Amino acid sequence: MPKYTTQNLTTATLKDLSWLTGKWLGEMDGFTIEEYWSQPAGTSIIGMFRMFTREAVKFYELLVFEIEPQGLVLRIKHFSPKLKGWEEKDQATELWLVALKKNEALFYKPQSSPSKWLIYQRLDENELIAYFDQEDWEKPSEPYHFVQDSK
Repeated sequence: MPKYTTQNLTTATLKDLSWLTGKWLGEMDGFTIEEYWSQPAGTSIIGMFRMFTREAVKFYELLVFEIEPQGLVLRIKHFSPKLKGWEEKDQATELWLVALKKNEALFYKPQSSPSKWLIYQRLDENELIAYFDQEDWEKPSEPYHFVQDSK
């Protein structure tokens, strides 16, 4: 039996994820981390992530939440500095929303073996964490810890 559900949540809307909206900043392993999420608009929410120091960027991500017939999907494209893509041109990493609580969303990556999940939790008005968990891990990954940037 998996750690978490693997069944797509088909009733979610983009508005259900509006608690992610804003600019979020943090630090991890000597890097500044920054994530931005737009308001829901049309058929998507768009986001971006970057991990960097004063001297260099480690990587970027372009993120989008979209509604599909089988549920809400998070698509991610990763880029090295100079925007060299990690995924093939016509491919993206896909994670499907499988559980939703107030200020918490659980996404499942069905193409992965062993099973892998991404969890977003808004701890309070100004704190957000994101972390990964995998079927064969004893405990989840170190969380990306963000505080909301009010600027």
